Amino acid sequence: LRIDASAPDPDLRTRIEAARGGEMALRVRRGDQVLDVAVEVRAAPPEGEGPVGFTSQGVLVSYAWDRAAGRAAETTWDLLRSTVTALGALVGLDGDGPAEVRLVGPLGMKQISDQTLANAVEWGQGFPLLYLGAWLSASLGFFNLVPFPALDGGRAALLLVEVVRRRRLPARTEARVHAAGMVVLLTAMLALVALDLLRPVF
Repeated sequence: LRIDASAPDPDLRTRIEAARGGEMALRVRRGDQVLDVAVEVRAAPPEGEGPVGFTSQGVLVSYAWDRAAGRAAETTWDLLRSTVTALGALVGLDGDGPAEVRLVGPLGMKQISDQTLANAVEWGQGFPLLYLGAWLSASLGFFNLVPFPALDGGRAALLLVEVVRRRRLPARTEARVHAAGMVVLLTAMLALVALDLLRPVF
């Protein structure tokens, strides 16, 4: 029994964890036959079996450089889309988002990077570190474009206001807006540090 590779679900583990104690629908391939089945997701499965009776295993696949470039673009798009989806779930706009979504601060990122490094060493592969770098670049790039004061997106928003008004904002007003945004960002960062201490990622 294996997951149908023609329609892979990158969030399968997340969905299984969210369905513990209930049921979920899976499409599986058995030989040449494709079946839609409902499986019970056990809350406390025996060791080594997993909540639905099987465990997943990653497989390394190598591509030619042209195919690899296409896959890199697809993965980057998936990272951006998942970032937007997670943000929507965080503010309650996406009811189909992950079961648990949270922001992390510097300590949380340290925990994630440590786990990623441990995986890279254990597997003898460098792709976990490359993936983490791509994820950080995509996430930081997206958030930096959010129209919030002190971010590049906020500066672009103020520039748009100046275009609409057809005159520059007073330098003191612009400085105060960005200073207020920086205070909010620093306060949020301190809150995230506290959250990372109270609820470690790993």
